[in-house]
Amino acid sequence: MGNFNPEMLQELLPQYYKRLFPYSHFIRWLSYGNVDKNYLANREFSFTLEGDIYLRYLTFTSQEEFETSLKKKCPVKIDIGAVYNGRASEHRRMANFTPVER
Repeated sequence: MGNFNPEMLQELLPQYYKRLFPYSHFIRWLSYGNVDKNYLANREFSFTLEGDIYLRYLTFTSQEEFETSLKKKCPVKIDIGAVYNGRASEHRRMANFTPVER
């Protein structure tokens, strides 16, 4: 195995997200066994893209939606946020948008 070259990251990320990322385990872990059907949909994610582009208030209702987004955007960093009382992507429409779990 060779040394890591950060310049190759943008070339390698699409392959990582297509072939290696553990989507089912990741979503099952964040859904806590799907105890509450809205648990995943109300969890905030943020992605950092190449060039320090930061996308916040992302939400996903399914593993397929999450997987499609990762493959399309190829973030260099994924942040897992709080679970809110509503969808984080709709936070501007809610008067009482607050976290219920961190």
